[in-house]
Amino acid sequence: YNVSETHSLLDMIPHPEKLEKIDLVFSGFVEQTLWQKVSVKNNTNNDGVWYLDTGFPTINHFLIYKVSNGQIELLESSDKFSEFNSRKLKNAIISIQIALKSNETVDLYIEQQTVGNVPLLLEFYSTDNFNAFHNLSILINGLIIGVMLCVFFIILIQNYLNPSKIYSLYCVFIILVLFSILDMSGLNFKYFWPDSPVLAE
Repeated sequence: YNVSETHSLLDMIPHPEKLEKIDLVFSGFVEQTLWQKVSVKNNTNNDGVWYLDTGFPTINHFLIYKVSNGQIELLESSDKFSEFNSRKLKNAIISIQIALKSNETVDLYIEQQTVGNVPLLLEFYSTDNFNAFHNLSILINGLIIGVMLCVFFIILIQNYLNPSKIYSLYCVFIILVLFSILDMSGLNFKYFWPDSPVLAE
């Protein structure tokens, strides 16, 4: 890791000493740029596509580079002003597709800036595991949202039959919790306002 406001990728590659372990702590609202290097190797005998999941639906500033055999490739670029459809992989949680040849080792350099400097929750998946994880996430979120909508309509009907301020407050509370879940899962940005990153924030 390396926290810096000035280092560029070309500064980081030839000087690995600039990348050293640091203690990541919440620093209030003073946001810093964090560089992270991840080395990845395809240990299989087949060429394939792998996926890096960040765990975040939106990121204030995010650049990820693939460095292999002296070649630099920008895999993804995103910030708080980016629209959803600008993503290369149309996933609610920001994920990156990485092609790796058999026994190939690459270095991923990630420049990131998140709210409160919270580190990315990086998870690396094969294609099959990523699809399974993605489908499971959709299923779980769908079940939670479905149950909450059922409860909402039950309380709404109850409020119609027996008007009460408590029922109205329950309905408002459920809607707020529902939108919080949609926000954390990135579904609101993907389906409700993909062209409005301001609302997604």
